[in-house]
Amino acid sequence: MWDEARQETHQLLRKKESRSPWEPIPVATCIFWPVLLNAYVYCTVSGWLRFHHLWLAIILGPLLGLLACVAASWAARKRMRNVDNGMRTALTFSICLWLAFVVGMVAGDRSYWWYMTSFYTYQDLATYNDIDPSADQGQTYMDVGQIYFKEGSKLERAEMMAYKSALTYCVAPITSQTFWNTGSEAIDPGGPMKIPESGTVDFWAVGTDCCSAQDRSFNCGAANNTNARSGLRLLRDDARPFYFLAVQEWVAKHCPVDDNTASGRAKNAPLVCLPARHPLLFYWVQDPLYEVDQYQVKAHSLFNLHVFTFCILDIVVTLGALWILFRVGLK
Repeated sequence: MWDEARQETHQLLRKKESRSPWEPIPVATCIFWPVLLNAYVYCTVSGWLRFHHLWLAIILGPLLGLLACVAASWAARKRMRNVDNGMRTALTFSICLWLAFVVGMVAGDRSYWWYMTSFYTYQDLATYNDIDPSADQGQTYMDVGQIYFKEGSKLERAEMMAYKSALTYCVAPITSQTFWNTGSEAIDPGGPMKIPESGTVDFWAVGTDCCSAQDRSFNCGAANNTNARSGLRLLRDDARPFYFLAVQEWVAKHCPVDDNTASGRAKNAPLVCLPARHPLLFYWVQDPLYEVDQYQVKAHSLFNLHVFTFCILDIVVTLGALWILFRVGLK
């Protein structure tokens, strides 16, 4: 009889304690630790450690996060099997941890590929100053990430070339001298070309959907900025072949392989070919250092936005899960 009375007393106390599904400590637990796990996994997936020490980043980030989620799920399972008090909190906590882990992995990986991989790659590549694009050859600067051309360097915008695929891939040679000895090509299409000192045209400004072959316009990057004479190396492997095709098209235009075309042009002037032996592709910018820093700035802003968004999501999931589990009768 005493045992029955004790059990009834415990049940009454539990009902009294569980009048609200949103008790402060369980709610705080299900919000604080998942948000912390989300930020931690996000940082290891998108940060310096992944770029330089991939396996260490996997162990310290996703693997530890996965173990934390599995441990929380195991604890929730044990409480449910033993019908212990706190099942509701344990199950909600496990759900929020898994959500934090998955969101942190996906968002961190996106930030890494969008911004941080470019930032760290530019940090590892070399920087060169006072480069003469008409005298220097591209093969000397194959490790370049940021480049500052000598004073007087410019884009030969009239010499632009576009290759049309899904996007329009635009290129324009970077030079410190004109290619034409007598006037411009528009005035004297048959005029003799001036071979640069390097013997090759290896420095190119690039961009997508920012030029027009009809009016010979090139507006990529800082092409309209008279103070710009620097370049930021193109890193995208998926776009590079299309830009190379545009460069090859430019070379073919000035060195036609068709006998009739070559003969017709040779009537006015000797046929002169301008090769592009080791073309290097750059985004034309005024300050490469600022542009590189912007990758990190944007990544930090995205991190703050993602963590804040997850925090809001976690609060909604926590309150919703605790209420639903309370309604179905879990303790």
